[in-house]
Amino acid sequence: MKRPEREVGNRAGASPTTRDRGNATLPSQRPHGLTTPVARRRSLLRVVGWVGAIIVALGIFLASASPDAGGVLTGLPVGSDKVAHGLAYAVLAGLLTLGSRRPWLAVLLAVAYGFSDEFHQSFVPSRTADAYDLVADTVGAMVGAFAVGFLQRPKSPRRIE
Repeated sequence: MKRPEREVGNRAGASPTTRDRGNATLPSQRPHGLTTPVARRRSLLRVVGWVGAIIVALGIFLASASPDAGGVLTGLPVGSDKVAHGLAYAVLAGLLTLGSRRPWLAVLLAVAYGFSDEFHQSFVPSRTADAYDLVADTVGAMVGAFAVGFLQRPKSPRRIE
């Protein structure tokens, strides 16, 4: 005599292969709109990263479009503009890393933006494109992206020895 199949689990309509998982649910099984606090925080950081990167990129564009943008740095030692470039692109790449969660992508986007910025400066009166500015942009982008990437890495559990 053949035994009838029985339902496994505590949900109505569960298939015979479904097992009871208790209260643990996978993200794909959560009701629409319900997320964990960690997921909400990650989503917020991504939005802050992308919006912040757009604001910083706009600020860089406006500064490079101004014929007298270098006037702010006239009282500083020679080469200080390279530090300013590095800092600006470190912030840009750090925000891009927050948004994309991929440091190498952030570096590539920031360097591409730096290249377009230097090209843009070649059309602004009393401004010139400078390869050393692009080098400073690249170094700053790498520092910013990998610093944020390092801080974003998953925390591994500590071993007690």
